[in-house]
Amino acid sequence: MTWEEKLYALKELTVTRVEMRIPGDWYVSAYGRRIGGYGLLVGAYGEGGSPQFAVEDDWSLIVTDLPEGKYIRVKDKNYRWNGFMWKEQP
Repeated sequence: MTWEEKLYALKELTVTRVEMRIPGDWYVSAYGRRIGGYGLLVGAYGEGGSPQFAVEDDWSLIVTDLPEGKYIRVKDKNYRWNGFMWKEQP
């Protein structure tokens, strides 16, 4: 997937934007998105020197490197990426 496709997939979960703090310092902002599991919810958002690197970092945090047993929580629903779409988790 390209970084633009990943950003589009992230936007399917919740309102997601790539924002710039200062030139060369970008981050992903995702409304109400948390990483959950084992009774704990944590905010994790990608950062990078360009919009592409910020989205790639965010994708790795919530898709590629998401530990087994953890999930993405948005609006009281749990999700995991199944390779081509978000799948709701029980």
